Amino acid sequence: MHLLVDGHEYSSYGSRIKDEAVAFDEASDIGFVHCHEHYPLLLGYHNFAIFFPGEPHQPNGYAGMEEKVRKYLFKILID
Repeated sequence: MHLLVDGHEYSSYGSRIKDEAVAFDEASDIGFVHCHEHYPLLLGYHNFAIFFPGEPHQPNGYAGMEEKVRKYLFKILID
């Protein structure tokens, strides 16, 4: 879950993974894919987005509205 507490952040999320650009790395919990479709998402003060495992998303985009963005990132272990 990404929860913005200050500023704005441009993100995007994708669907229908086309191929893997960089293999998923368990240790750093990151990987990169290309998707057939991607959709923009603008998060602002107290907005949040939830991404489940396997759902491609690209956070940390500069929205051009402020110098600083503060957010909390929660990762929930699914066993």
